[in-house]
Amino acid sequence: MFLLANEDGKAGVDQAVELLNNNNTAINSIVAGISMVEEDPHSKIVGLGGLADIGGDVTLDAAIMDGENIDFGAVAGIKKYVNAIKIAAAILHDSPHCMLVAEGAERYAREKNIPQRSPRLRKSEDQWRELFKSYVNEDPSVLSDKVALAQWCKKAILGAHGHLFKDTTIYMAKDHKENIAVGTSTSGWPLKYPGRVGDSPICGAGFYADNQWGAAACTNTGEMALRANTAFAVVQYMKIGLSVEEAVYQAMKDLTSLKGGLLSDLIVYGIDKHGKHKVVCYHSKPNGEPAPKFWYWHKNHSTDLELIVAETMFKDDILSMNHKF
Repeated sequence: MFLLANEDGKAGVDQAVELLNNNNTAINSIVAGISMVEEDPHSKIVGLGGLADIGGDVTLDAAIMDGENIDFGAVAGIKKYVNAIKIAAAILHDSPHCMLVAEGAERYAREKNIPQRSPRLRKSEDQWRELFKSYVNEDPSVLSDKVALAQWCKKAILGAHGHLFKDTTIYMAKDHKENIAVGTSTSGWPLKYPGRVGDSPICGAGFYADNQWGAAACTNTGEMALRANTAFAVVQYMKIGLSVEEAVYQAMKDLTSLKGGLLSDLIVYGIDKHGKHKVVCYHSKPNGEPAPKFWYWHKNHSTDLELIVAETMFKDDILSMNHKF
């Protein structure tokens, strides 16, 4: 059994490990852990008190994938519920669909009796106003339906793409029955255009799991993972015989082929079915963000959670590697 979660998942990692130790499923353990992060008002990027889009609305995305059945549930554009991961899990367990968005997802949550609570807090609005003034250089009070947001949003995103707040909570786990699962949850980028969906709820881009090989997830610049299908690529590279380390490096090499568009940092988390892991923060440009950290626990290796610093690599580092694959 194992658990890997990024540093932003701190609020729920102890609970997830406890559940795994008590022979709960990987899916239930991940949902419980991520739910605690979503309910933590101190989290800046997930659930309660999440980051607002350029119009001031907080919308949430989440997903959970079952590596045994190669199936997933996902939601995007949630405004009325804090626990987006619970809605995603309900879709996985009891819907013929894999993904629901916005009002449809919220209606589904209501029918499944998931408690309704707005993720927007006063701190969300205060933070939005501060970021708006910093990166749009306008007074938010001028916003109206007649304002063209596209250029303002583009200016803000390009100006704030190094901002440390854009991230996703990710959990990957294997349970006592050898089943692997991966879960994600996020409020997305600050000042994103209304309706923007990143990689976090998109299977193959922001997450992927397969019991036969392992799992992968991505955080930070979701547009890059969407373009390169990064999480799926990591698992597929393991499928063709690469180690998890080689698989992540190969996925890094894929990212170097991206041209144009928004290129920044992408953190790739990979783990094989035995619990061997590799986490790399890829910088497409100089002066990337500080090295991220992640939580790791393996029942057979250590009884305690470890907080580990990820490797960081720049585009030139990847291109100069003497790949043996």
